[in-house]
Amino acid sequence: MASLSLDDLSALQRENLAYERALHEAVSSLKERRPTLMRSEMDGVSRSRARTSRHNEEDDDDLVQQLTAEIRRLRHELTQRGRVTSLEARTMGELAANLESTTAEIERKTRALTTAMDTIEDLESRLAEHTRVVLAKETEIGRLHLEVTKLREENDTLAKANAVLSARKEQDAKLTKRLERHVRDVSSKLQVALAQITVHEQARDTFADMEAASRHEKAVAYDQLQETKTMLARLQKDMGDRLGRRDARISQLKMTLFDATQDAETLRDRVQQYQAQVEALARTEALRLSQWTSEREALEQRVALANDAIDRERDKSILFQREMQKLQHELLRLDDARKIDAKRHAQSLLGKDEASNYVWSKYVDAIAPSTTKKR
Repeated sequence: MASLSLDDLSALQRENLAYERALHEAVSSLKERRPTLMRSEMDGVSRSRARTSRHNEEDDDDLVQQLTAEIRRLRHELTQRGRVTSLEARTMGELAANLESTTAEIERKTRALTTAMDTIEDLESRLAEHTRVVLAKETEIGRLHLEVTKLREENDTLAKANAVLSARKEQDAKLTKRLERHVRDVSSKLQVALAQITVHEQARDTFADMEAASRHEKAVAYDQLQETKTMLARLQKDMGDRLGRRDARISQLKMTLFDATQDAETLRDRVQQYQAQVEALARTEALRLSQWTSEREALEQRVALANDAIDRERDKSILFQREMQKLQHELLRLDDARKIDAKRHAQSLLGKDEASNYVWSKYVDAIAPSTTKKR
């Protein structure tokens, strides 16, 4: 961008030097009063100006017109042969002054163009900085999107784990129901066993009463036997049968009581075993239920934390997107302002003539590809 502008300025300076040399040659020719040679030199100047105007037509069009008018006037005055020297000298002075003013104008435009290029470079550096900030924001947004995706995957994993725990909870509920039914069955069996034990205890009490009564009867019979020895011989056969039946009944009742006691102890042992199993199963289920409850609470806390993190990251992502949009709008606004300010600054410094338009068009053609590439 800067090299093209400097080349244009160098070309303009070379053209000005050519103009100056041509004018000096024309002045020397006029001083020597050689009209023919002067016309040839002026024609050379005209050809030089025409060739130069082809290279930079818009920049020197006004100057070419002025010089052409002066040359025509000089040729007209040369035919008059009267005031050739004074008029030509005055004309050469005007041309020299015009050349000096043109040179000063070109130098001023060069300084203005340099200032404009510095301003443009500053704007381009600001644009590059804003572009870097936008790229950094876009990178940050990409990272946040990855984190949000990771959190969503973790949330899905937690949801699957929650579903598994829910299924386990249903299975535990079914197992608890089965255990409750088993406990009810065991309780009913225990009640039946307790009822049987009660019956056996009642039978034992009855046997004890009968045994006490039998002892009492034995004592009474012994007393009666002592008192009625005479009657013993007579009643010995009947008493032996009665005592045999009584002893057999007592033995039978003792066996029944022993069997009932053994059955009661067996039932009591079975009841104790059932109670121990029920208590162990209840403790196991309580431990599993407590563990499951703690795991569910921890899982719910992790899910809540994950949802909060997702919400925060979503809010941060929305804020970053808004900030990126603001930066993009600011970038576009700065780009438009840069173009407008550069054009306004160049026009204010270079003027609104055809030469400034030519320089500005060259600058726009040179900067447009580089600006497009940077974007």
